[in-house]
Amino acid sequence: MTQRNSVTPLMRTVRDQHVGAILRCILSGPVARKELARRTSISFTTITRLVSALLAAGVIEELPVQQNGRGASGRPQIPLGFPSPGRLVVGTHVHAHSTTATAFTLTGEPITSALVEHPATDPAPVLAASVALTEELVAKVGRENVVGVGVSTGGVVDFDSGAVLSSPQLGWTDVSLRTPFEAALELPVVADSSVRALAMSQLQQSGDGETSVLVIHTAGWISAALIVDHQLHRGPGASAGTIAHLPVPGGPGAPCPCGSVDCLGVVVTDEAVLQQAIGLNALPGGSEWSDIYRAQATNAQVGALVRRRAEQLGRAVAHLVEVMNPDLTIVAGLIGAPEDVELCLGTATAACTRSLGDMPRMIRHWRVVGNEWDRASAALVLDDYLRRPTHYEAALVGGGR
Repeated sequence: MTQRNSVTPLMRTVRDQHVGAILRCILSGPVARKELARRTSISFTTITRLVSALLAAGVIEELPVQQNGRGASGRPQIPLGFPSPGRLVVGTHVHAHSTTATAFTLTGEPITSALVEHPATDPAPVLAASVALTEELVAKVGRENVVGVGVSTGGVVDFDSGAVLSSPQLGWTDVSLRTPFEAALELPVVADSSVRALAMSQLQQSGDGETSVLVIHTAGWISAALIVDHQLHRGPGASAGTIAHLPVPGGPGAPCPCGSVDCLGVVVTDEAVLQQAIGLNALPGGSEWSDIYRAQATNAQVGALVRRRAEQLGRAVAHLVEVMNPDLTIVAGLIGAPEDVELCLGTATAACTRSLGDMPRMIRHWRVVGNEWDRASAALVLDDYLRRPTHYEAALVGGGR
């Protein structure tokens, strides 16, 4: 029996937990072995053994000793860090009219990016172009350096199957997202919805300060994601975070495909505001959602619609905060001008204060621009890598805890 085959599932789980804890500590900055043992509460003997395995695998490296880097006994404390560029994660985001991809170091530094436009939204050509773009990027940075790829898109994505169950912006239903990437890349691929990716990215960027994070993303559709105790809540199936059918009191009477009227998804999204503006003849037919924000400063009707949306969205955010009471709430996406953002967040904060008291509520806006979409996608695979490092690094499987 080989050493690798002698590793039981429980032993592998414990090793994943220990190695993941070590890597998370090093992600916050260079740290010596003794400090790792102190922060993680893992025995120094185990730390020494696992660090040796990580060094041999090339995942981490020893850094030069600083002048004050000595322990109580006077021995130098050798800091551990990640080599540059070292292991990489790739994030790919499928937008409505383009796909972008970026390679990042484990510490989040972007290495290189790529983009391909796809004016049509038919699944087959869009996925083929997206996979080819990612393949080229992986080849450019060196496939041997890439531990995995995260892929996300807007809509409802089933994490277990990796399929897009519905995507209003793309018009997709039951489209396999993960499988084409896995088949072409032969690398670990994690696929999920954009809002869940944004939540994971926000958690990784916030450090240990917040253990629960709620992200509400509004664009062509609206959805939410919740992280509790540093773990993304997915629940059974793919419905967690579906908030598009929450009722909006005092709405414009907009019919929803579900058969109801004034659901959140047909009142506060960009598409909803656009249709309201066209219905009032404030914008001509055939306008796009971006025309809303170009017109709001000079068109009083459009400006009023955007302000009403900001207030309605703020009330919806408040209801979700009341139910979930997270450490941090992020409203992601375009809301309007700075005063519209202020109106939205102010409405949410005021409503929460009335119901939850004066305890500070952190409710922030995140516009999400540039490679932040790719960073969010990469956060999906980085999270899996840190939770199950032995599934990505074969050299770490054997050798006990």
